[in-house]
Amino acid sequence: MAAAAAALRQPWTTLCTIMAADTSNPSYRACSLCDRPLPDSPSSSPCPLCIRHSSAAGSHRLFRLLISIATSDKVLIVICFDRATRAIFGGSADEFFDLCELHPDAVWMAGEMMVGEICRVTLRRPTNGNAEHLRAVSLVPLRAEFRPVIARLRSLYRAPSH
Repeated sequence: MAAAAAALRQPWTTLCTIMAADTSNPSYRACSLCDRPLPDSPSSSPCPLCIRHSSAAGSHRLFRLLISIATSDKVLIVICFDRATRAIFGGSADEFFDLCELHPDAVWMAGEMMVGEICRVTLRRPTNGNAEHLRAVSLVPLRAEFRPVIARLRSLYRAPSH
């Protein structure tokens, strides 16, 4: 019984197609030292835990993207955090946020660009008992012609790269 429970906690890899992406809130602010989530207001104070230890406790953005994927036998809703999302976006959440500040429809366009992408995804069950979605540990696009979302958006809007 314990072996079966342990097997359920192990990550597994499968092929999938991205069916939809919820780009309504694709990133969040986090402490640049400990990566704890911070309020989204840029004028909010720095991380209360890290400011005691360092006056340089700033913030940066990290990806948190909800996607719907289809595998060979089911459709799943999966949450992709920063490391997994960077593979398909090709840059940081700060870069994407800055691009979207200049071009507000880029958020919607990014979601459209991901739909239909065939990927190899490694999934795991959430370790937090309150979490409801599977976690994408890794998300690797498989098309030879694949271009990251940020690069495609920059060429669409003719925006300079960082």
